[in-house]
Amino acid sequence: MYKYNQLPINLIYNFIYRLSGNFEAARNLTGQVFLTAYESIDNCNEIILLKQAWRFFAESDGCLNYKGNDYIQESLLSLPSEVRCAVVLRDVLGYSYRQIGDVLNKSEREIGHLISAGRQEISNYTKKSLLMAE
Repeated sequence: MYKYNQLPINLIYNFIYRLSGNFEAARNLTGQVFLTAYESIDNCNEIILLKQAWRFFAESDGCLNYKGNDYIQESLLSLPSEVRCAVVLRDVLGYSYRQIGDVLNKSEREIGHLISAGRQEISNYTKKSLLMAE
């Protein structure tokens, strides 16, 4: 399906970076995704690659060590990893509930609940962070 020069490397890297908040972890896990997908790259699509990226991220204990001035990234990292994955796929990368369900092995209804909870937590976290910064 993909030729080498058409691989969605930036998509996978951005997805993992938003999950981890760590450039090094994003680079390493992106490499792992494409190394494992190499043998079957002709049969891969974005959802399969995102699912593989999610699996590697979840197995790596989240790689969380981001601290900075980006309240949105910090709020993402404060979410449970499955909620964070759903929010990143929907609100950052624009995937449908069905596609996110394919990545996380959940129903569209469950994805809706995860995204709703995540958005509420981000809103609360960001408001609290901005109040503390004043």
